[in-house]
Amino acid sequence: MAYDTRQITHGTQEVTYGLGGDGTGAVTHSTGVQKFSLSVDQDSKKIYALLAAIDCGSLTAAAEKLGYTQSGLTHMMNSLENELGLNLLVRSKSGVHLSPAGQELLPAMRAFSEAADGLEQAADKLRQHSF
Repeated sequence: MAYDTRQITHGTQEVTYGLGGDGTGAVTHSTGVQKFSLSVDQDSKKIYALLAAIDCGSLTAAAEKLGYTQSGLTHMMNSLENELGLNLLVRSKSGVHLSPAGQELLPAMRAFSEAADGLEQAADKLRQHSF
């Protein structure tokens, strides 16, 4: 599968992300020999949750909107950041906003979310027309 890829350099960190025409996506981050990957199946919920947190301005409001506990959503965000090896959110008493790395990745995260939605819609359509 060929991916439409883009590369971002943020300070000394380099991130490559891509989306395939079939709705699959990948994000890799490397510092030294470490590599991190995301897959549509495993991480689309984390991306949706991060986008909701940004849209709502707080983890608490996003958790309520999505039906998660605040601690559960926090765990998801920490897990996503650990997988990527990047801090995506700046947390404060007044809420959350994207870090510089999060701002750089925002277009890729939105595209990833849209690709995951498209994949799910295509799968739903096929399931409805199965024999």
